[in-house]
Amino acid sequence: MPSKPAKPGRDLDRALDAMPAAYIECRDYGHIWRSRDAYWVAKERVYVQQLECARCATIRVRELNAHGHILSSGYRYADGYQMPAGTGFLTSNARDGIRLRSVTAAMPTRDERKHA
Repeated sequence: MPSKPAKPGRDLDRALDAMPAAYIECRDYGHIWRSRDAYWVAKERVYVQQLECARCATIRVRELNAHGHILSSGYRYADGYQMPAGTGFLTSNARDGIRLRSVTAAMPTRDERKHA
């Protein structure tokens, strides 16, 4: 059975309120991948590469064959990065809400504008 779509509005607002700004930025802009580790697993004849997001600390793990073809790829998300269980997949409206939260968080407050 396919996942249900996330409900934009209060559910999304509550989830975003609980997230650090860095997580919201990664959801909006994408991750900033940096090489963390890489090694050869002779028994399986694969390279394992681990990348870490410089902003949110999510880990991406890829397995590549000897020719560089990606065999598998997955993520180990930082605590609190994923949406709460039962939220469902993010609709385009929910992604709009994430972008709005990201852009408004970057705007100066009224007090900051007064003192500029």
